Amino acid sequence: MRQKFSGLKGFHHGFRSWLNPGRYRGLLLLGMISLSVILGWSLTVLPPGMAQGAELTKGKVPPNSAMVDPVPTRYQPGLESYLETCRSCHIALPPEVLPTESWREILRKPDNHYGVSIPNFNRFTQLLIWDYVSTFSRPSPPDAPIPLYVEKSRYFKVLHPRVTLPSGMSSKSCVICHPKALDFDFRSLTAEWQSAP
Repeated sequence: MRQKFSGLKGFHHGFRSWLNPGRYRGLLLLGMISLSVILGWSLTVLPPGMAQGAELTKGKVPPNSAMVDPVPTRYQPGLESYLETCRSCHIALPPEVLPTESWREILRKPDNHYGVSIPNFNRFTQLLIWDYVSTFSRPSPPDAPIPLYVEKSRYFKVLHPRVTLPSGMSSKSCVICHPKALDFDFRSLTAEWQSAP
């Protein structure tokens, strides 16, 4: 007759109680906080260009473009979709010139974009573009009207303090002062504005 070995029963029961998550919640929480602090610290001491998002955009944006702001790698697909979609009909404006709420409204109805249906526009493209423009635009103050046209945007006016804006302005008006606007370069100015105070 076989004799049962009871030593493993106690081991099994002790091992199972050791794995009990309720018993070590505090230790687990402390470990997670420590790991977060260490990872956060390590990102601050990485050499320039090594941190996530430090690489400038490539592809559809010229590599030496004087874009309004450098765009981290994470937002490249959104930027590329934005440029490809918008430049097919008009100058692509920097997201900074309109509040986030304006971009939400503009992207909400792609079948009625200022009276025109945006061709080849699907939900995936919409989400990519939203990710990009919502990151690089600013929220509007509470109770402020939502401008759907750039000439009514307070952010656009703040970026153009000494400019008398023409009536009936459109995105094509940008080229008057920004000769490389078609290349998404809004830092390059005409000679008249380069030496302006």
